[in-house]
Amino acid sequence: MQVVLISKEMNNLLEIKTFAERACNLYQQHGSPESGAAALDKGAKILEGPHPELALQLYQRAVEVVMVL
Repeated sequence: MQVVLISKEMNNLLEIKTFAERACNLYQQHGSPESGAAALDKGAKILEGPHPELALQLYQRAVEVVMVL
């Protein structure tokens, strides 16, 4: 998840969605879907202002991950 924060600091906001989704997939593969949803949530919060459409996609994915639990 550090890469999301680094992307934010470097103002590479469009990459945040990709990195948050990758983190979520890795967490899910290793049996921590809650952490995966949290990664998506963190990425979405960063994107809410500048890219609300991407934030919505991440929130929707987080709901999907949690609903599978």
